[in-house]
Amino acid sequence: ADTTPPVDGWVHDAGDVNASSVDADWGNAYTPSLGVSWGGWIDPQSGPATKYEFAVMVVDPLQSSELNTTVPGSLLRATVAAFLEARPDITSPAAEHTRAYGGGHAFSLHEVAGGVMLSEFVEAAPNASWSEISGVRIVAGFTYVGLLRVTNPAGLASVVPTDGIVFDHGTPCVRRPVPGLDAT
Repeated sequence: ADTTPPVDGWVHDAGDVNASSVDADWGNAYTPSLGVSWGGWIDPQSGPATKYEFAVMVVDPLQSSELNTTVPGSLLRATVAAFLEARPDITSPAAEHTRAYGGGHAFSLHEVAGGVMLSEFVEAAPNASWSEISGVRIVAGFTYVGLLRVTNPAGLASVVPTDGIVFDHGTPCVRRPVPGLDAT
């Protein structure tokens, strides 16, 4: 019997769905969607993962006291993973109704902690390695984290966050962008 969920894969967020295999940390707030790509997921006991579902976590940097960082990178990924591990009920399939692939992509967010909002999971197309999250309102300065739920043939799942992406309305800059609203 299989006792382990899928492991050893990766997941990235992409501000441009045409560059879905490239991890992005900063994006243009005028983009209409967020891309999430993944690969390499296997299960040592039962083989390749059989189902991929994705969701989006949105973090308001001015309201969130639950996450100690909103800067994209490995620290944010680790912080979100610990946040989700402490609250397995918010990402379990029993916690919400998962939309089947083709069932529409109108995301609605619900607050799971102060300043932390989560969408429902949507099943990806069979054999997909990326998907576009549309219908989420992109707000400059907020941090967006893609979540991937990977399920093996035995029904065991891993929920893995991307390292986050922040969108900005400003023109490109040489240094790291400062999240927030730009003067127009």
